[in-house]
Amino acid sequence: MRRFLGSVLGVSVAAAAMPVGATQYPPPASPPPAAPPPGYPPPAAPPPPGFVPAQAPPPGYVPAQAPPPGFVPAQAPPPGYVTAAPEPLEDAPEPRGARPDQRPFLQGSTSLTLTLGSAWIGSNDYFILGAGLGYFALDGLKVGLDGAIWLFDSPTIGTLTPQIEYVVHQLPIIKPYIGTFYRHYFVGDDIEDLDSVGARVGVYIVSGKGLYFGIGGLYEHMLDCNENVLECDDWYPEFIVGLSF
Repeated sequence: MRRFLGSVLGVSVAAAAMPVGATQYPPPASPPPAAPPPGYPPPAAPPPPGFVPAQAPPPGYVPAQAPPPGFVPAQAPPPGYVTAAPEPLEDAPEPRGARPDQRPFLQGSTSLTLTLGSAWIGSNDYFILGAGLGYFALDGLKVGLDGAIWLFDSPTIGTLTPQIEYVVHQLPIIKPYIGTFYRHYFVGDDIEDLDSVGARVGVYIVSGKGLYFGIGGLYEHMLDCNENVLECDDWYPEFIVGLSF
């Protein structure tokens, strides 16, 4: 009984005491390769020679859009094609808020006037015919120069009159005016020339297309009075036909 047990123990001891480096047969199986974790990217292939990576578009870049269906690109004109002449430009628009009846009296307008009047001096009765040229330096404000001749009595008289006038152009159709003037008299019959200052007042009536009519009166004071020719102070009417351009 003791020898059997000892033999079994000896076999066991011999197996445990196998020398290092001895091959165990059969060899133990190798463990299988571990599976890659989810999402693990495979190694990327190296880029080919000359490969340039794509660049990000600059800020604000808008890709080209495909033309809409039926789009036809512009065609070059055929040889000898002549374009139509441009239409003439329209006249400059009226100043903002200006009405047609205000045009003759706005800044930049030029006026040509014909003056009809009369004067009574003692027993002398004159008919006055004159013309003038004026320029509106500001809206309603005119500077001008008039000339006139006194007819149908003696002595014959001619006048040259620088003047300033203001027209109330804001009112429709009927426009009051007021002005002041200096006047030099060229007196015939070897009588010494005279000078005067005065004022004018009246109204203009605008008929359209730059044409207007005026009626008013003048007060005049002679600076070097000669009662034999003209009264020292006088009132007389005037009638005006004007054209603005």
